[in-house]
Amino acid sequence: MFWLQETTRTIVTTLESLVPGHSLHPWFLEIVEAGTGKTFTLEDNAIWPTATRPILEAFFHARYFLEMAVRYRDLEEPPQPLPSGYAALLTLYGLR
Repeated sequence: MFWLQETTRTIVTTLESLVPGHSLHPWFLEIVEAGTGKTFTLEDNAIWPTATRPILEAFFHARYFLEMAVRYRDLEEPPQPLPSGYAALLTLYGLR
């Protein structure tokens, strides 16, 4: 489970590089911060859900935004009506 942190950081770095000059949404970064930088200890086994939930939350949020970026990568302009995934990307980059 703890190895997901590296994957999450890689996804976040990729997302940051897609729209230069725009920071990612602070709430998203807060979720990523809470779910990365952890080191496994044997004590984590006794509190597994508590220890791993932030890691999973960060990974699933990052993966979702990466999937949306891939889904909408070839669009020249925003589709109408605006799909929720596209709107989420705009919010992630502070464009909406």
